[in-house]
Amino acid sequence: MKKLALLIGAAAISQMSMAQLSLSGTSYTQNFDNIGTALPVGWALYTGATSSALGNDVTATKYTAAATQWTSTTGGFRNSASANGQPNFAAIGTNTAAQAAVTDRALSVRQVGYTSSSFPQSDSGAAFVLHIANTASLTNFQLAFNLQSLDSTSARATTWTVDYGFGSNPTSFTSATVVGNKTVGGNSFSNNALTVNFGTALDNQSGDVWIRIAALNVSVSSTGGSRTTTGIDDFNLTWTGAAPTVYNPVVMSLSPANNSINVPVASNLMVTFDRSVNKGTGNIFVKNVTDQTSQTIAVTAPNVAVANNQVTISGVTLAMGKSYYVTYDSTAFDTAGFVCKGIYDTTDWTFSTIAPPPPPMTNLTENFDTTCGAMPSHLPARWMKYSVVGSQQWNCTAFGYNSTAAVSINGYQSGNNLNEDWLLTPQLDLSAMANPTLNFRAFKKFAGDDIHVLVSSNYTGVGDPNTATWTDLNVNFATVDTNWNVYMAALNSHKTTPFFIGFKYTSTTTSAAQWKLDEISLTNPITGIQSASKASLNFTVVGTASANDLAIITDVKAGSYKASIVDLTGKVVFTQDLNCKTGKQAITIAGFHLSNGMYLLNLSNGKEQGTAKFIVE
Repeated sequence: MKKLALLIGAAAISQMSMAQLSLSGTSYTQNFDNIGTALPVGWALYTGATSSALGNDVTATKYTAAATQWTSTTGGFRNSASANGQPNFAAIGTNTAAQAAVTDRALSVRQVGYTSSSFPQSDSGAAFVLHIANTASLTNFQLAFNLQSLDSTSARATTWTVDYGFGSNPTSFTSATVVGNKTVGGNSFSNNALTVNFGTALDNQSGDVWIRIAALNVSVSSTGGSRTTTGIDDFNLTWTGAAPTVYNPVVMSLSPANNSINVPVASNLMVTFDRSVNKGTGNIFVKNVTDQTSQTIAVTAPNVAVANNQVTISGVTLAMGKSYYVTYDSTAFDTAGFVCKGIYDTTDWTFSTIAPPPPPMTNLTENFDTTCGAMPSHLPARWMKYSVVGSQQWNCTAFGYNSTAAVSINGYQSGNNLNEDWLLTPQLDLSAMANPTLNFRAFKKFAGDDIHVLVSSNYTGVGDPNTATWTDLNVNFATVDTNWNVYMAALNSHKTTPFFIGFKYTSTTTSAAQWKLDEISLTNPITGIQSASKASLNFTVVGTASANDLAIITDVKAGSYKASIVDLTGKVVFTQDLNCKTGKQAITIAGFHLSNGMYLLNLSNGKEQGTAKFIVE
């Protein structure tokens, strides 16, 4: 769920020699139409880029491969519909389904301000980077590409630059002369055709060459406002001279990806090449950096399997909460005798495993008033959210029950949007409770799907909840009435095994409700009616009750009392504390949500109690 600490230097620059692009022929063209699974060979995404530094490689952590709407304000690099051939920017820009259906894709970025902790150093410092192995025997490099402004509601304008650098880790970049409009944003859509003539700058370089499309200066606006989504497409690099055909297999992707975090300990290691490979000779080395232990796996071992262009290394022993790097010999894999480049740099393939889970909580009382931190994005400690589909997410809001903090989600933003988003409690162990019961207040506004309240004992606490098995508690929600209602659900059948509770929100392109949750807690009510050996309290239920309130008249001593509503199965479905005065007085008990039928009302002060029947109509 998008919120855990990076254990292995997120700011470290990834310099993967095997990820370089080897040029062949007389041109290189990239249309980005296949970035829904991985970026093309040689491409990486950076933040914190400057004229003297590459910056931070965030390809593994800040790239969303799923199709993402232009108007999504969540910072990050993403897979967007291309502006090419769009006659009506505004119409497609607010239609999630229409954007997802566009087969012409663009590589894009949504910059955010410097105060953002989720995507820092992107207002100035965001960069699309192409890493080329060399330009030996090649001259006269020319570049053409499209620079796209993809959100007309963003006031801030960003001016991009094209520059280049040399070496394995350049310490200086030189700006190239660009012809065309390099500025995007400013409340406008655009699809700008840019050309670059590198002259002799890139000619005949025997080592690494880097070409960047970068935002090296902060965005500007006289009125403030947000930053636009910027895309690049139809990247076409040409040169004079023919580069030799490359027969050596080149790595397309690694799994886990370099710099990955929260990797499950049961994961296999996988290498995907650009062509079919065979096993060669040598070894694969897996180093546990945390404990300084190593595993050596012979390439010829049975647990190293090759299928066409994919190598799978199974049976690797990984431990929770550890950092690893993987290397392998250059003789490990080959294509018809042409060997791959080995991984020898300990920063080329690094990852960290999922942290050991904290012990389950044995109780839960959360009103969000002091735990939401810097609203709206922060959640209380150990609470999680996971977005399966769509840009809207569960976040804290200042407009909760009694005008205090709560959590909220609304799938409507410039129209109804397709969403599936989960809010998840910490793991819970309620084995010590006799009758654990979930209590919460909920508020629904606008027509749309009800949320589902679900329980899972096999969810790991990381990743897509849909990979686990969930049981619906079948909470019966009120129709849209813009009131805060109280809901309860028994958890007795789940208490033998630790579990998570998930609040699942869905919306569609035709309807999207707003939901708020507050006062989420667990209680351990005593079922049934207590012994009649205690003195009886004198009170009367007045008439019939509604689904949300009932009136009583008490004739008791002044003090604190607890009112409990019990259904005919003996389950406590609602409790409320009362402060009574001496003598007769009328009191309204409200805030529950009951179906029609008969119930018992129990009134107790700890020493005395009384019980009366009532009917909800």
